[in-house]
Amino acid sequence: MTKNKKGISALFFLILALCIFAVLISDADIAIGYMRKGLLLCAKVVVPSLFPFMVLSGLFVELGCADLLARFLSRPMRFLFGISGAGSAAPLMGALCGFPIGASTAHKLLDCGRISREEMTRLLTFSNIPGSAFLISAVGSALWSNPTFGTVLYVIQILAAVIIGVFLRLVFPLKKSENISVKNEQTDIGIRTFSKVVSESAISMLNVCALVLFFASFVGALVSMLEGFGIEQGTVAVIYGFFEMSGAVGEAAKVLPRELGLVLTALICGWSGLSIHFQVISVCSSDGVSFVPYFCAKAAQGILSALGMLFYIKVIDPSLPSLCVPALASSGAEEGSTALAIAANAVLMIGVILYFLPRRARKSCGHGTCRTK
Repeated sequence: MTKNKKGISALFFLILALCIFAVLISDADIAIGYMRKGLLLCAKVVVPSLFPFMVLSGLFVELGCADLLARFLSRPMRFLFGISGAGSAAPLMGALCGFPIGASTAHKLLDCGRISREEMTRLLTFSNIPGSAFLISAVGSALWSNPTFGTVLYVIQILAAVIIGVFLRLVFPLKKSENISVKNEQTDIGIRTFSKVVSESAISMLNVCALVLFFASFVGALVSMLEGFGIEQGTVAVIYGFFEMSGAVGEAAKVLPRELGLVLTALICGWSGLSIHFQVISVCSSDGVSFVPYFCAKAAQGILSALGMLFYIKVIDPSLPSLCVPALASSGAEEGSTALAIAANAVLMIGVILYFLPRRARKSCGHGTCRTK
């Protein structure tokens, strides 16, 4: 049975690879053009807004801050999501910094022995949402000329993730983890620890950029081909969004009526695209971790986000569509610089946390490391 599954999986990816190859060679110039855009996106937005967070999230775990969070958040995390307090660092980082920081934090917690493999699999289902920098700045302010829409979209993403986490805790409760061996690590950061975190973050960053470039090239060529067949703009946005998120929200902004464009934007951000999903897989590729629950949860998050946005427009603020004006002529540099400004504020916030929490951890424990219960 396992051999049959592997054979079907291999056949599926072979067919997919052949289709991608056919799309890319159908118009190589367009694919190369979108590759250049992908390089600019990586240089102006992806690396500046993600790499500092990857380093800081790694230091967050290495310094033992996750142990301190476990002391304060053990009960609410167990009550809401059925996981240990140590795992609270992943959804916290994911909500603040965006993906794939939540996933990389969960993977680091697993490597350090603070959570079980089952807990990591569960954390992946609700710890990876688009960051506030992307939703409020790039989507809300730069794309729709309305930061309120970006804020609403960000809150909806968080609520959808919480709903999924609570639902899984009620329907598929995790067994209590026993035999979790916490590695003894010093909370005093040294050159070796810092160098190790930076090196690991750099490798993860390269993987993320490689996926951004590949999907930028492929999806750009695919959309160009679809537009030649006269496919409706809403369909183009959905197909684009299935593979890649950042370009798809731009396509959704062209959809009329505007209310439909806002709902499609929420759907695309909730699902996030295969490009993001493969980024998540690349930063937490441990043996024995199943990504099937993650994919199912992201599909559900897309649906919940779309329904949440529709509810907000119909019930809470019907004037929102009229206040959102797509600014399709805005430059990527403006989007990147604004997103970077918000990212810098978040970096400062995490820096403060990293400065104070280890000190409190030392006072509470009286020695180098804390033990999780």
